[in-house]
Amino acid sequence: RRWCRRGKGSGSTTGNTGSWPHPRQLDPDLPGADDAAAHQLLAVQVLDLDELTDYWWRVRGSNECGNSAWSETRHFTTANILCSVPPSVDVPQLIDDGPPNIVTSLLPIIQDGEIEDVNVIGLSGTHTWIEDLEFILISPSGTEVRLISFACGDDDNFNISFDDEVTGTPPCPYDDGNTYPPVEALSAFDGEIATGTWIMRIQDNAGSDGGSLDEWSLQICTKVDSTVMPPNGLEEFDASRLALFPNPAYQNVQLDLGAPASGDLQVELISLEGRLMKAWMIPSGTRIMDLEVAEFTSGMYQIRVAGAHAQTTRKLVLLD
Repeated sequence: RRWCRRGKGSGSTTGNTGSWPHPRQLDPDLPGADDAAAHQLLAVQVLDLDELTDYWWRVRGSNECGNSAWSETRHFTTANILCSVPPSVDVPQLIDDGPPNIVTSLLPIIQDGEIEDVNVIGLSGTHTWIEDLEFILISPSGTEVRLISFACGDDDNFNISFDDEVTGTPPCPYDDGNTYPPVEALSAFDGEIATGTWIMRIQDNAGSDGGSLDEWSLQICTKVDSTVMPPNGLEEFDASRLALFPNPAYQNVQLDLGAPASGDLQVELISLEGRLMKAWMIPSGTRIMDLEVAEFTSGMYQIRVAGAHAQTTRKLVLLD
């Protein structure tokens, strides 16, 4: 009886092929060598697949004895990932210089779906002796993540963003506007539902020093089930009918959805560098909205319109 060393498995998907080593040696003298328990499971991660795309896959064994037959072909569909950068409009919030206190700022999110990633963008404000402060982000499900906690002594003021995927240590004071990993991982929110009210909570543990929370935003990416994506009549607006006028513009831009929105929408003005410049909310039932953009310098921007089930972007040129 011939025994062959188990070598590698070959796999293929539509447009992707690969092989993966599987080094287990089967010895005919080992108990259970012919049993299913002697076989190991192999997990393979395939990267850079397109969103909302159908893929078919199959697998076969390959070693010095030759190749096995291909397995039955199976199928999966990748998820649709929707990202937005909604700002809190519940600012500024006073951080009192009296006794120790807690300050909260709210951010309602209408975006639907299971969370894939959360980042905190542009957490900024003033405060003397920032070591008095601890910043905690709370999800609608009640999960709490500490962003930064009682650091930097008698330094003043803060301007910082947080992302699990970056490296480095926040400086003292943490006011350079750059992005750093938080004290606790934001991945604690992964898998939760994004919809609901998020809370930025600031714990001020000492008196005599005060300031304010001036600004903060969240970048939220959610996995949206393809069964609730267009076309199925759930989208809040028809992206093909959206128009901006005038474009180029000077001080004001009229956004026309072509028909009243069937749900609440968020509109974002985004620079070419990807920075969120301004945001507006469009209530359900609105068709036309005037966007004031006079405070921004000339250049090219993007207007992004998003609801729970639809989103689109348009190029906007501003002139002095």
